[in-house]
Amino acid sequence: MTTTQPTADRPTPPSAQPTAPESWYRIAPAVVLAKLDSSTKGIGDDVATRRRAEIGPNELIDRGSKHPLRILWEQLTAVMVLILVAAAVLSLFLGKTLEASTILAVVTLNRGRKQHP
Repeated sequence: MTTTQPTADRPTPPSAQPTAPESWYRIAPAVVLAKLDSSTKGIGDDVATRRRAEIGPNELIDRGSKHPLRILWEQLTAVMVLILVAAAVLSLFLGKTLEASTILAVVTLNRGRKQHP
């Protein structure tokens, strides 16, 4: 099976561009630019206009933000936090107030950090 490589005269149309992730770092820069119908100076106005018409504007979709109380609730009901709170309650039940307060301090300090799923 033979394939023709894109050239400046015959760039790859957007519909034929790769949709699956590729190892772009392994491909020569000139080949990447040809696959993306671009150049070292970027895309031209005509290409940008055509792409905007085909796939729409390059905009982020606003999904809204979460209410701070909802974020707090999600952080406090995370599995690890619940395990730590249970350990603190058990420590209090066993009379280990230093351990319980240390665990609760860790939970409290961790609450302010952003966690990624």
